[in-house]
Amino acid sequence: MTRWKAAVVLLTAFLAIGGTQPAQAAPAADLESLRDQMVVAAGPGSAAWVDAKTGQVVVQVADPSKLRLSSARIRVEQAAPAVPYALLYGGYGMRSATGKYCTTGFIAHNATATASYVVTAGHCTANTVYWDRKGDYLGRTYSSVFDGDGDYGVITIKGVTFHARDGVATDMGVIALEGVGTASVGQSVCKKGNNSGYTCGTVLAVDVSVNYGGLVVSGMIQTDVCSVPGDSGSPLMSELIGGELRAWALGVLSGGGGECGPDRRGYYNPLGEILDQYGLILGAA
Repeated sequence: MTRWKAAVVLLTAFLAIGGTQPAQAAPAADLESLRDQMVVAAGPGSAAWVDAKTGQVVVQVADPSKLRLSSARIRVEQAAPAVPYALLYGGYGMRSATGKYCTTGFIAHNATATASYVVTAGHCTANTVYWDRKGDYLGRTYSSVFDGDGDYGVITIKGVTFHARDGVATDMGVIALEGVGTASVGQSVCKKGNNSGYTCGTVLAVDVSVNYGGLVVSGMIQTDVCSVPGDSGSPLMSELIGGELRAWALGVLSGGGGECGPDRRGYYNPLGEILDQYGLILGAA
């Protein structure tokens, strides 16, 4: 066994008593092997990489004082603990601090690509500020519209747990979005709701005015796509393009009737006017 391989075997001893090794050039493969063993030995939240310039393995941990290690081959640095980011797509469930359950519609970003947002239904974001997904902080309401001009809301993604991604997540996989389209009567469309899943149907009418208990909301897309409570904000898309996981983004679910019965109706706020209102661009920053 070579001196270098012996050093690898004694890694656990290094961690316990702080061993040393004389400095000497080491093959890249040996350094990579040492890197992989060190990141395990250093524990959750650590990171390790090979510094080709110095011929050292750099180990990054939150508290270097707890890693009692001394070796010319290893350099210990302080860094914030690594945590896995959850990917955030359209079509996911979310909950407000006031107990509303809705669906993430589309992910969008600002013109400078410095922030990402969730575009959803305005009656979801109205009168509530903070949002989470499965108990992890997602972000806070940026703006809400729920009046005669429409039903849409925008949430700024602020939670450190989430990494916003393009597309809409379904059981088939993530649907890539070609861009923002305009719905037309007779068009085949599909939506992804948190509660009812991926369901499809047809556009029955456009520029529809809907009376929600005395509040008339105009400019809606009417479909016969199945939807249920908790689906509010769901992304409406064209049918898959060429049978592939690609589609055009059309709107976000406002409300409906008949749920998934034979007389079902769903009403969607067109996406284009929402993005134009806030100067947003489809897709994550």
